[in-house]
Amino acid sequence: MRWLHGLVIGASFLVVSSAARADLPAIPLVQARAVLPDASADCRDVACLLTDRYRGDPEAASRALALHNDLGHIAGVGPEEIMDGGYRGKIRLVPQ
Repeated sequence: MRWLHGLVIGASFLVVSSAARADLPAIPLVQARAVLPDASADCRDVACLLTDRYRGDPEAASRALALHNDLGHIAGVGPEEIMDGGYRGKIRLVPQ
């Protein structure tokens, strides 16, 4: 009987998390291009940018698309910036 209770809780969690994904804000194509500068200029959507950027590594492309579809994130390299590291002080992030 415990497994049935766990199954119901797990199923309800999946429904809640799926509903939350539908409300994710769309990342504008201009911002996605800034994170994926090596992708083709011919792409008209974020999925195309990700597929093009990771075309040499099918596993990375699959993971990047899943990350975007599931959570709305873009897997790429951000611009150089200085981050406030709290007690660590300022941390310079440099794309490589």
